[in-house]
Amino acid sequence: MTRKTPVQSARVEARPTPESWDMDELMTLKEAVDLHWPQGPITVATLRTAIRDGQLAVCAIAGKFFLTRRLLLGLSTGRVLPRSREARASDRLQGGMTENEARAVAGLPPR
Repeated sequence: MTRKTPVQSARVEARPTPESWDMDELMTLKEAVDLHWPQGPITVATLRTAIRDGQLAVCAIAGKFFLTRRLLLGLSTGRVLPRSREARASDRLQGGMTENEARAVAGLPPR
């Protein structure tokens, strides 16, 4: 089975570099993907997930989502994710105390 290359949107075809778009010019999710990630790894589904999870601000007009280059900058900023419950549990020493709890019991300052 051969995979077809998706057709690029006409507006992106006419202006194929991000610099040719104004920072506050509205674009569809497909246009944003075609413009910024033509080879991947970000897809329209990825952007929809980021919007749903509150990681990406979006302009909602008439039930459709639109982005700007400025809004996309918010997606590219990194953040530290909270540690999982398993990772926090592995910090506990034998006996169920964290190192700082054990230091407090021993009268030592926390690290």
